[in-house]
Amino acid sequence: MSNQITDDPFNLQRFIDGQETGFTPRYHAQTFSTALKEVKNGKKVTHWIWYVFPVIQGLWGGRNNDLYNIQTLDEAKAYLKHPILSSRLRDITIALLNQKHTLYPINIFGYKDVHKVLSCMTLFYYVSKDKLFKDVIDKYYKGKFHQETLTILEHLSIL
Repeated sequence: MSNQITDDPFNLQRFIDGQETGFTPRYHAQTFSTALKEVKNGKKVTHWIWYVFPVIQGLWGGRNNDLYNIQTLDEAKAYLKHPILSSRLRDITIALLNQKHTLYPINIFGYKDVHKVLSCMTLFYYVSKDKLFKDVIDKYYKGKFHQETLTILEHLSIL
């Protein structure tokens, strides 16, 4: 791959690979550039949620989720420190905040993925306190965090 990570204790390369090739074990999915276009257009129509808006392990099962779930708080922090992954997450989150097609995230992401986006925003706000992620939660989810994600994160924090 063109953006190979050299020191990668969390295997973050799997996200780069997914975002650049659309690889999933189950679907022929799309790249990050397609995901960004779809968010800007206000409608997700292809498969890419797992490696663009990752969530903490323990919420959703299946091969794609198992491959792309974040396992630990340290992995989430490393994701945010990675120059490519952090930049892409910020870019698509800003695109989500700036899109004008709807105020209802279910209209953008559909029933299943609307919860994954909230879970992702909850995860990355929890580990960073970055206002960008809270802005999405405030705008699209009435300021309410994903409770199941918080439960897992709080458990991980005390281990």
